[in-house]
Amino acid sequence: MSRVDHLRELIDERDRRYEQRFEAQALAVSAALAAQEKFAAAQAASAKEAIEKAEMNTDAWKASANEWRGAMGDRERNFVHRSEKEALEKELAALTGRLDRIDGRSGGLNAGWGYLLGAISLISALLAIAAFAR
Repeated sequence: MSRVDHLRELIDERDRRYEQRFEAQALAVSAALAAQEKFAAAQAASAKEAIEKAEMNTDAWKASANEWRGAMGDRERNFVHRSEKEALEKELAALTGRLDRIDGRSGGLNAGWGYLLGAISLISALLAIAAFAR
């Protein structure tokens, strides 16, 4: 075997090795790209699911906040305001005074009727005793 044949054989062998390395690298790169695409697709699906859950939570929070806001509005509407409270207190004081006067007047009338009936009973009793004593 001549030197030229030997060199040609070495060159051909090295060319095969380089070709195998190139094919292995190309295969590895395509596998890495496929894995990266799968990862990106899974990441996009996960992000979409997270966004949907966040939107549902936001909607639930908004509904809860609106319900709370409505309850606070109802509470505020049902509370008596200070000016109304003061007016009601004045009206209550006036009614209490009127009731006291009415109670005093009716108490006096009731006592007067009691005295009148007592006097009539006393006079009747005296007349009855006088009629029997004769």
